[in-house]
Amino acid sequence: MSPEMLELDPSLPHLPFNEKEFEKTDRLRIGYFTFDGVSKCQPSNVRAVMEAKSALEKEGHELVPFDFPTLMGRAYPSGDYFLRLVVADRSVQLAKLLANDRVEPAIQGAVNTSKLPAWFYRLLKKVVGDKDRHKADMFSACIGFNSMDEYFDHVGDYMVWKEAFTQLWRDHKLDAVICPVFPSPPVLKEIMLRVSSISTYCRLFNSLNYPAGVIPVTKVTQEDLDRAADPDVFSPDTEMEKLLLESSRNAQGLSVGVQCAALPFQEEKCLRVMRELEKGLGKM
Repeated sequence: MSPEMLELDPSLPHLPFNEKEFEKTDRLRIGYFTFDGVSKCQPSNVRAVMEAKSALEKEGHELVPFDFPTLMGRAYPSGDYFLRLVVADRSVQLAKLLANDRVEPAIQGAVNTSKLPAWFYRLLKKVVGDKDRHKADMFSACIGFNSMDEYFDHVGDYMVWKEAFTQLWRDHKLDAVICPVFPSPPVLKEIMLRVSSISTYCRLFNSLNYPAGVIPVTKVTQEDLDRAADPDVFSPDTEMEKLLLESSRNAQGLSVGVQCAALPFQEEKCLRVMRELEKGLGKM
């Protein structure tokens, strides 16, 4: 945080950029994972993480598996601890704020949430059941809360999960983590609205309030696409995963990145990992 920014906004916390931390050259212990327990990654996105792992190892860093869904005994609760809290009032205020604006199609679904009764979303969630976890998450988020007590109880549950995740990170003595950015290569614009709720890898660090950044690692190859089309390698089991697979059929040559994250207020360490990854990729 530069002094100029503090002059512009005195309410900002006084956290000047730690140049010494950023310039350190000691060995880092970095976790990695390719599945958050919610959204299956296509082969190109898994390969990007593994190539990033190799690049960082060549720079002298220690890379260790961080399969947090298995270690915590549950998948990342994206629907409950991100979507449902973002639209806690069923998007009533959001709809009011955007009432006179042209709404970006990618968020039109969130804006429309309040236009249908909560019982309708409960019915949809019951119909979907366990057959499609992405739709179930989305419908659950749209139900909203019956009271402030229910809302604060839910926030309390979220805080317990957040503290458990952070403790797991600390127990593994991690400096940072690398993981996918999205479960597939870049998608067609026409389906963005239909698959926006599958961006669970970005939501994870939004939920945790961890600093995160993205580095392009590789490009989609024909071999990636062939492997994605092979049901023995990649088997989509939700409507959104099937949509993403269809969308990526002609994705050869498109960029695939990797997400780097660190603990809160450790932006310098996050940036350092990103720098180290860029250096390592340049030597491959």
